[in-house]
Amino acid sequence: MKHKSFIVPHDFTPEADIALQHAIETSAKTNTTIHLLHVVDDASEVDAASEKLDAVIEKHATSGITITNNIKIGTSSGIFPCLLQNIKRN
Repeated sequence: MKHKSFIVPHDFTPEADIALQHAIETSAKTNTTIHLLHVVDDASEVDAASEKLDAVIEKHATSGITITNNIKIGTSSGIFPCLLQNIKRN
């Protein structure tokens, strides 16, 4: 199966870091891009969340995998529409 990219929801928990690590390991074998996705409730949270997601990406900079920062405004229960939007775009 050929993958173009992986979308990995990330909420800054240890479990999200584990999911990201699995995606990195798989991406290294399939040469794909990882799109980290974080959903915030309000536009005022975008900058802080983006900085935190950038820090997560920076921790994995030496992996050789392209990881992008994707912040969406919505609700936690709205993660599935955000995922679908990203899937269609990527």
